[in-house]
Amino acid sequence: MKPYFVLTAFFLVFSCQKDTEETIVPLTTSNILGSWQLKSSYVSPGGDTEWGEVEDGYIFKFNSDATFTQNKTIEGASDKSGTYILSDDIFQLTYSDGGKQASQHFSIEMSKTIMTLSPAGPSFCIEPCLYRYRKVD
Repeated sequence: MKPYFVLTAFFLVFSCQKDTEETIVPLTTSNILGSWQLKSSYVSPGGDTEWGEVEDGYIFKFNSDATFTQNKTIEGASDKSGTYILSDDIFQLTYSDGGKQASQHFSIEMSKTIMTLSPAGPSFCIEPCLYRYRKVD
């Protein structure tokens, strides 16, 4: 009976560990580099909400020279390009918007293959809003 108990305990412990792809990683520039596609969003209209899948979400590409491009796949939307800064838990994008320089701050959390962003100013959400991107390269 004792070997059965040890074997069961072993499987319980190791089956409950988080997937390494979802383990939070340090916020460093090297972890952000590459292309990330919007895959799901969590946006509350003022009540309960849940994660919703996004089809053909736009793609951010972050380069080692601190520049980025954003490819919008929604009809009529424009692409963006600019620079980014990562500082503590804040991720800042600066870009041209209608001929004027604009910037947006995001709270950011990263795992090996998932980046979650939440607007932190100047545009932000009163209710919860989070956007998940999956690494595509």
